Order: sequence, then structure tokens, then C-alpha cells
Amino acid sequence: MLGLVVLCVLVMVAVNLALAAVVVGLRWRNERTARRWHRWEERWQPPILDLLAGDATPECLHEEVTASEAKGLVDICARFARRLTGHDRRLVCEVARPFLLQLRPKLASRRAAERARAVQTLGELGFADHAEHIVGALDDASPLVAMLTARTIARHGETEHVEAVVGRLDRFELWSPALLAAMLAAVGPQIAAGLRARLAEATGPLPTLVVSARALALLRDVPAADIAADGLHRDAHPELLAAQLRLIQALGRASHIGPVRAMATHPEPTVRAHAMAALGRIGAHGDRVLLRRGIDDESPWVAVHAAHALRQLDGVDELEALAASEHPRALVAAEALTSGVS
Repeated sequence: MLGLVVLCVLVMVAVNLALAAVVVGLRWRNERTARRWHRWEERWQPPILDLLAGDATPECLHEEVTASEAKGLVDICARFARRLTGHDRRLVCEVARPFLLQLRPKLASRRAAERARAVQTLGELGFADHAEHIVGALDDASPLVAMLTARTIARHGETEHVEAVVGRLDRFELWSPALLAAMLAAVGPQIAAGLRARLAEATGPLPTLVVSARALALLRDVPAADIAADGLHRDAHPELLAAQLRLIQALGRASHIGPVRAMATHPEPTVRAHAMAALGRIGAHGDRVLLRRGIDDESPWVAVHAAHALRQLDGVDELEALAASEHPRALVAAEALTSGVS
């Protein structure tokens, strides 16, 4: 028994020593990195500030750089570039341009962190010159590197490269569709036609279709509402139906009421909820009966959407009567009245 206790104590001591060694190692590495950055800042911040003040040219800085100093210059330039725009940013990028080729091998590094840093730096300082290699990183084995690459490409907004991101959206199925849609919508209306074509085909991977629909809603692409309405089939995936209904809610017209009404009785509560919300936006007076039934839906989420939609269709009297009653959904009706149109 005593031997077992001694063994346990020795194991605990060994574990504590190992953890202490890890902490010391991490601290030493962080301090080393901080010292390196400090040296780089001392070396390159003054000449870059002279450049921005008009007292130096990119060529002057190039003449000062030795082979061992190039990496530090590039990293400092990247830090400056993130905070600059216009002519000043172009000047900093021009300083770094001759030294960016040395980063390309980093895209094949065994360490994901190095690959990610290479993508970020190349995108920040020389996207146009290195776009082909950056786009290739969309297929990186690391989901984080691939996502950083997608965001880098989307930020530059060149349609041909953004199409490569859209074609690989299934790679990002673990990421939030809302995040991906916002990333694509930030590119601008020039990508709407490509997204619309994918949504119309309805044969691609589910994540691509869902994100396309959500991005088109954010882009306020009116023609996409017709495609979404045509795609409302009960046998489609509920996630896609929900995205299409969100698009119709944002941009739909009265001509889309028929397919939306059909979705109000779909087996999936998510689909029914979005159908109620869309009817609140494009429905007619006669849809108030359907929305009133929706408040009695077994799903509370469907009930909430139906109540808000009923208010949008001037069903205030019905909601007030329901709120004043002993009905199980009286609170839902009261909330819809007090919170306004959703």
C-alpha cells in the first residue's frame, strides 16, 4: 500500500514538473517573439514612416534590406498595411513586393500556423501577384487555413477568385451559414449572377445552395426571389427550404404566395416558421386565417413567427383578443403586440 502511495506521489510530481516545463517553454518562446518584433520595429518603423511622409521612396528602402532582414520588413509592412488605405497602403505594399516570393514555400509548410500566416501576408501585401497560389490554399488540409484563405479572397472581391470560394462552400459546412453568407455578400453585387445560377440548378452540395440563398438575400438581389419560389418543393431539404423562404421574406412579391402557403403545412417546424414569416411580408388579407392557425402550432417558434406575421397583415384586433383570453398562446400574442413588427 505504501509503495502505491509513493508511486502516485511520484507521478503527480512528474506531471507537475512537465506542466511547469511547458509553461516555461511557452513563456520563453513568447518573450523571444516579442524581442524579435521589437528589433524589427526599431529597424523598419522609422524608414517606413519616412516613406509615408514623402521623405523616402520604396527603392531607397530596397537598397537597405539584407537577405536576413527581408522577413522582418515584410511582417512590419503587413502590420502597417492593415491600418492604411489608398496611396499610403500602395506604398507599403510596393516596399514589400520584391520579398514576397520567399513566402510561397511557406504555403506548403508542415505547420498550419505558418501556412495561414503566409496566406494572410500574401493577401495583405500582394494579392494580385500571388492570387493563383492563394486560391490553391482553399484546398488546405486545415479547415482554419482554408477559411482564412476564403476570407482573404472575399475581401479582395475579384469575381473569378470568389467563384473558387463558392465552388468549395461544402468544405465549410461546419462554419455558420450566416457567417459565410455575410462574407460573400461583402464582395458586392458582382457575384450575384453566379450565386443565382447555383441556386437555380439546385444540384450542388447543400451548404452551397443554402449559403447562396442567404447571400442573395443580403445582397437584395430581387431576381433571386423568383428562383427561390420555384425551388419550394416539399421533398427539398428543410435547411434549403428555410433559406429560400428567408430570401422570399426579404424580396418576395405577391406572385410567390402560392408556393409559400404550401410550405405553411410542411412537416418540419423550421420550414413552417419561415413560411409564416414570409406570409407576413407578402401575404394577403385571406392569409390571416392561416396565420391564426399557425399561432396554435405545436412548435412555439412557429407560433411566434405566425403572431408577428399576423400583426404585419393588420391582425391587431385578433391578437388583442387572443392576448386578453385564457388561451395557451396568449403571451405569444401579447409579445407580438408589444414588440412591434419583426
